[in-house]
Amino acid sequence: STLMRSSAASDVYKRQLPDSVITIGRRAFYECKCLAMVSIQEGADDLTGSSVCSEKDSIPKIGDIDGMCIGIEAFCRCSRLKSVALPPKLVSINDRAFSDCADLASIVIPGSITSIGNEAFSDCWSLSSIVFPDSVVSIGYEAFSGCESIASITIPSSVTSIGKKAFYDCESLKSITMPSSITRMGENIFGFCNNLEKVVLSNGIVRIWDNAFSGCNHLTSIAIPDSVTSIGDGAFESCYSMKSISLPDTVEHIGHLAFGGCKNLTVFKIPHNVNEIGSSALYGCRKLNQVTIPNSIKSVMPCAFMNCNALLDVYFCGSKEEWLAMDIESYGNKRLLTAKIHYNAVEKEDGAPETQSTLLQTIPARVWAFIRLCTLYLPRAFKRKAARRKLKER
Repeated sequence: STLMRSSAASDVYKRQLPDSVITIGRRAFYECKCLAMVSIQEGADDLTGSSVCSEKDSIPKIGDIDGMCIGIEAFCRCSRLKSVALPPKLVSINDRAFSDCADLASIVIPGSITSIGNEAFSDCWSLSSIVFPDSVVSIGYEAFSGCESIASITIPSSVTSIGKKAFYDCESLKSITMPSSITRMGENIFGFCNNLEKVVLSNGIVRIWDNAFSGCNHLTSIAIPDSVTSIGDGAFESCYSMKSISLPDTVEHIGHLAFGGCKNLTVFKIPHNVNEIGSSALYGCRKLNQVTIPNSIKSVMPCAFMNCNALLDVYFCGSKEEWLAMDIESYGNKRLLTAKIHYNAVEKEDGAPETQSTLLQTIPARVWAFIRLCTLYLPRAFKRKAARRKLKER
């Protein structure tokens, strides 16, 4: 009733399993390099084997699986497998079930599936589309990492958990939509998705997790919903094309290297509920020329503004006394300490900072020249003329 791993099966091309088999052991077909067809009878309850099909051009045909899950490494490294239609009674796709299936181009996940295991479809280079049914609750770590042909992903509202690096290094991914139902998300979930351009985050998401969008070079902007309270470490690190980002005032924490290396970011506003600027938070933002800091900030950690060589203006929403009372680490924050501080800054309707001296700063240079002429040079000229008259009279 149980089929265990058999080393003699490596050259099998076709395997017909009898009705008496109810369990297929782990890696039962592991490294069966010639296996092109698997036929499983209705008696099988659980497929937990592993098969490798890498030397035949024939497309393996998967029989009707009347079980509850596709198990660990069941079809791992079936490099000739091009398409899979899963039966409707499955509830789980286990770890590495289709990992390294280089030719797998599409797959239809049935509405009965509730979980997708760790590395289930990792390094399926040809997989160009994936549709998640509303039944899916969890997506394991590295489930789709290295799937370089996937262009777009919409995660259903049924999903509550996504493992780390779930979509890591999906080079062709351009757009993603994230629901508010997600309560747990691993680090580096979309790291190094180099062509990612559009991200839709639903209101209800409370945290941007560590390295979530690290290395997404084509991401130019992103709207952070009002429900977010924390920006994790390295969340947007090395997003080279990022030019602007607006953080809501609900944000209370900005992590280490959260925006480090965003070299095209020019303006940055820190929300009013943040009380500390993390270490290297804006490290290497070379074009950053203006930053707005609220008076809620009590400390600035080392290297928070390191290599921000263009930083000239700091708009501080507080008094000079409050600024001087702030604990600013000198190491790596030279530009912050030498920039021009505009005290008592307030926001205008368009979000731009404004200080009490802004009106004077906007007076044209010609007007200033005329005022200077009237207040300095003309009075001096009149005084000299009056003095000459007195000398002549004498």
